[in-house]
Amino acid sequence: MGPSALLRPLGGLWSLLAIIAVLAGLLSGALGDSHLAPLCLASAAVCGIPGVLMLTATRGMSMTATAVDAVLLALIAWSITPAFAAIPLYLSGFFTLPDAMFEAYSALTTTGASLANAEDLPRIFVLWR
Repeated sequence: MGPSALLRPLGGLWSLLAIIAVLAGLLSGALGDSHLAPLCLASAAVCGIPGVLMLTATRGMSMTATAVDAVLLALIAWSITPAFAAIPLYLSGFFTLPDAMFEAYSALTTTGASLANAEDLPRIFVLWR
């Protein structure tokens, strides 16, 4: 089990989520929710910094993955990534922590389930989901 088989895909996933969070932060001003931009950017920093560090640390390393690596990767990715996505939802005060986690899991799995009406949320959160 090589560390690059685990860290490189996680770094890529978290870096991608950070890029999307930055875009959401930039779009929040255009959607009239500029007060929520710092929350999106905080989420970008929290997941982007470890993501970029993992990508940088594993650059040039060979990636040989086993079935155990794949299961461990899925476990870590599905456990931690929604927590990063829940940061702006929770910090905004619109959701409690369990509700923000539910919304993040729902968004990442694209189930469409939601605890709130889209009309009641800021438009940037509808986009974030």
